[in-house]
Amino acid sequence: MKLHQRNLKKPYFWQTEETDKGSARGHAQLRNSDTTGIIKNEYEHQRNNNFNQGIFIDIFPFDTVIDSEEKLAEQDLKRMKLLTKYRETLDSDDFFCFKPWIDESGKRHFNLKKVLRHFKHKLLKDSYVPIYNQFINEITKYDTIDDSKYVADLCMPLSLNRIRRFRSDFDNLKEVDFEFLKIPVFVNYDRNLRMLYGNDYMKPVNTNSEHGGLILDTDKSYKWYLEKRR
Repeated sequence: MKLHQRNLKKPYFWQTEETDKGSARGHAQLRNSDTTGIIKNEYEHQRNNNFNQGIFIDIFPFDTVIDSEEKLAEQDLKRMKLLTKYRETLDSDDFFCFKPWIDESGKRHFNLKKVLRHFKHKLLKDSYVPIYNQFINEITKYDTIDDSKYVADLCMPLSLNRIRRFRSDFDNLKEVDFEFLKIPVFVNYDRNLRMLYGNDYMKPVNTNSEHGGLILDTDKSYKWYLEKRR
């Protein structure tokens, strides 16, 4: 995904691993740098995340899902292993893992598992960058094939059954009203939503978001919160 930052005016920022080292999402995010949209788990005790963490819109690329079940199973296994490994390595890549984190009640926590992972990756001379690059190469290796039945946002840490979409649906769109915009959606949106959320997707459920807790602030930049943490 290519979008030059000069096409955007401040405070908007186009975030990928290429434009903001350490973000390492696998997908792009369009950020407002004057706001805060921090994933709470990362802020409290996961990693020394100094990348842009303004309020964001996720932008997911869709990669080819190979029709061969054997090759797909092999790719999916590698995908999840590399995703887990690069995230672990990134989380343990710096001295931040030795710092205790403080929860909302003021209680201090120390993550021994993260410290042990830090030494493991140092001994193995692991770095998240080559592992992340392996991950990207793995999920995009079939993208030259343009006639597969399915595509998927393979960068996501979710099961393949949830994230794959019918390729033909991208050629069968309609515009619908959303707030003050008209946006394109699948004509066959129902089957796609059932794949992602299950057959009861229309039934409201009181549960956490897939991001977990978020620190949201439209008045302060994420930089204020990062300074506060230090």
